[in-house]
Amino acid sequence: NPYTMSLRKILFISILLMSINLQAQVNFFVEASGNASLISEYYATQITETENSDRQGYYKFLSNTYGGSYNNKPGTGLTAGLQYFVKQGNISLDAAIDFNNINFYQKLTTSNYYFYQSITDYKIENATNPPASKTEKGDNHSLYLLSLPLSFSYYFLNNDLSVSLGAVPGLLLYSTGGSGASADFNKFTAGIQVQLRYRVAPQWWLMGGFQEYSTKLYDASLKQSFSNLRLMKLGVKYDF
Repeated sequence: NPYTMSLRKILFISILLMSINLQAQVNFFVEASGNASLISEYYATQITETENSDRQGYYKFLSNTYGGSYNNKPGTGLTAGLQYFVKQGNISLDAAIDFNNINFYQKLTTSNYYFYQSITDYKIENATNPPASKTEKGDNHSLYLLSLPLSFSYYFLNNDLSVSLGAVPGLLLYSTGGSGASADFNKFTAGIQVQLRYRVAPQWWLMGGFQEYSTKLYDASLKQSFSNLRLMKLGVKYDF
């Protein structure tokens, strides 16, 4: 049937043109970077009432303060992904696999003391016995984080400069350093990413970026540290 043959030819040519057009809009890239962790110190206090009070007419409470301070260290990262360009090549949707090794020294501090609250007038008094106690523990840590960034990029200055913003869900693959509960970092993370890229050669870009995760380093139930994980990245990007 000549009509059927013509329809098949048209369909084949249409699929071929669509494939060529798709290839022209998709760009694959790889990115190598160094990072510096930017974790800030944080303190949290938990107050619990004791079962028995040794002062008549007073409630007795135990106050525990948990803190974490950090010396941030350099790390490395590797990213591979693709960019799908829309709107005449000025905007792209970027999807990637991002692997980062993040390093830092962490010092955890736990201090506690007892205080009393009057049953009648709610006046608070600090206890003198037992005295306040304080423990400190420091460890070097390395986190191996796999993320799946999804972002939008906008290109200007003849497409030689781009800025991107997106979400960064991630999974902690492995961690080293510490022992016991102090090493049990949250496995699943979620955050945002901002990046700036500048083209220095037809296929080469310089990249600077910032990632911050809203997920805390630790599960809140561990009461160890409630700091957010954040890092600055510098690197180079190559387009295929």
